[in-house]
Amino acid sequence: MVQVFEEAGNIRGWIASGKARENGEAHEGEIYALYVDPSHWRCAIGGALIRHAEQKLWAEGFQSVVLWVLERNNLARAFYSKCGYAEDGESKTIDIAESKLVELRLIKIISER
Repeated sequence: MVQVFEEAGNIRGWIASGKARENGEAHEGEIYALYVDPSHWRCAIGGALIRHAEQKLWAEGFQSVVLWVLERNNLARAFYSKCGYAEDGESKTIDIAESKLVELRLIKIISER
């Protein structure tokens, strides 16, 4: 599922989510990607997109949501923490442009909604 946040005919952000791709349990959804135009950070768009994705995943029967974030991306990690996501101890190394980067898996239980 992809949800777009549009304002005055301009896309300000988007989120993609669905069934967890890696090592996911049957009850686990995943936020695949989240993007908000940097000029609109701290305008509640990211939070609104996250809540919308969580509601859709809950409606589809998922009880938890995971996402992957770069270990060095402290701003994103703080944002996800504020949205209720926590590290679950899983990590992976990815290769991008000849660099090895570590991603951390975060999780949030949504079954209590």
